[in-house]
Amino acid sequence: MKKLIVFLSLMLPSLTWASFFAVNDNIFVDIDSGTSTFTLEFNKTPDFFTVDEFGRQANAFQYYIYGDQSLSYPNNYDAIIRGGEMHLSADTLRIRKAAPSSGDAGSGGWGAVIAEVPWSLDGSTLSFTVNTLLLTSFVTDKGVFKYDLMTTEWGRMTSHISGKFSTSALSPHSSPSPVPLPSSFSLLLTGLILFAWIGLANKSSKHKKFAA
Repeated sequence: MKKLIVFLSLMLPSLTWASFFAVNDNIFVDIDSGTSTFTLEFNKTPDFFTVDEFGRQANAFQYYIYGDQSLSYPNNYDAIIRGGEMHLSADTLRIRKAAPSSGDAGSGGWGAVIAEVPWSLDGSTLSFTVNTLLLTSFVTDKGVFKYDLMTTEWGRMTSHISGKFSTSALSPHSSPSPVPLPSSFSLLLTGLILFAWIGLANKSSKHKKFAA
């Protein structure tokens, strides 16, 4: 019981709501032009240029574009779209290979840069267009590929959208994207469950004493 209480005391200071996360994302794959247009909406206008003493952006995002999913990590990714390097690349967005690690500054341990594309920000909505074949060779005849999306605040993950599919056909089709709960919410929920468990354990202990 003492160990559990110590764990809770260490966990409680981190129970704060994240102030930056993704609320919607969409990718339109244009088969005719061979391009993919990404549209990513955040809960607020992001700050991509302020960094801390560790070089971490105030707000950042990263797309993991899947390739051959039978391969082990990180070779199962064909490309990494590095929103965490925007303070370095300024008006372009770097796209890297997943492996082997390039070792250059700001790479985050990922591979060499394979493209840099311009991006635009309209309020809280970011958009950019990429040559689809630069992202992955695993594109179906309907222009569909898999990806994961992560957002971070000072290097801490704040939302994660997984298993999404890009859109296809000649006109955009947007699939609903659930608003991701900040990661700290799960900690709060865990804390409440543990407190409830402690209460039940105490009641059970008292009941046993009276029964004896």
